[in-house]
Amino acid sequence: MIKHPLTNWLVFSNSKLAYRHSITDVLQRNESLEVFIKENIRSIEEINWQQIEDSIQWAEHPNQSIITFQ
Repeated sequence: MIKHPLTNWLVFSNSKLAYRHSITDVLQRNESLEVFIKENIRSIEEINWQQIEDSIQWAEHPNQSIITFQ
């Protein structure tokens, strides 16, 4: 499970899902990333949490994270 907060843009993509959202609002509302994902991604059951954690790549901007999964 993702335990640490990510800032700015978080990108999820696979063959059935492309989702982009600023989670700054999530952190401001004091919601966990897990809750946010479950509420906003319909295919939550398809997500492999360990694969997501293992796939984190930092973009050029230090506050921008891009996560992709197959």
